[in-house]
Parts: sequence; structure tokens; C-alpha cells
Amino acid sequence: MDGFGELMQLLENDIPECRRRLKESHANLEKVASYCEGNYLQVRQLYWHNLWVDVTDTTVVYTSQIHYRHERRVARDIDSAFLKTEIINEK
Repeated sequence: MDGFGELMQLLENDIPECRRRLKESHANLEKVASYCEGNYLQVRQLYWHNLWVDVTDTTVVYTSQIHYRHERRVARDIDSAFLKTEIINEK
């Protein structure tokens, strides 16, 4: 093939084929980028949701424990007050 024939081959076949493949690759990369972004946002949202659930669950458990301890302390104080009242009344 002469120089002109090679140039025509490039202009008519090779360059258009490379352009088509480049556009196809670009479109595929945009799809991959969109997929990755969507997954990133979904994972980030799920992470914060799970973190929030864990924090609220822990807070509920901790608050329940404090409430139980306080309730028991109040019950003991009331029992003690009744006992002291009975002892005073017996004298």
C-alpha cells in the first residue's frame, strides 16, 4: 500500500472505528461512575442509618438501666421511710 492508500485507510476506517470505540468506552465509564456514585450514596445512607439505630438502641438500653436503678433506689428509700415511721410510732 502506498502512503495515500494508508492515509485513506486511516481516514475512512481506522479513525472512525477508534472514535466509535472511544465514544462507547466513554459511555460505559459514565455508567460505571453513575453506578459507583449511587452505591456510595446508598452505603453512606445505610451507614448513617445503622449508626443512628445503634446509638438510639444503646441510649434506650442505658436509659432503661438508669430508670430501673432509680426506681429501685426510690423503692428502698420509701421502704426505709415506712420502717423508720413504724419504729418511731412504736416508741
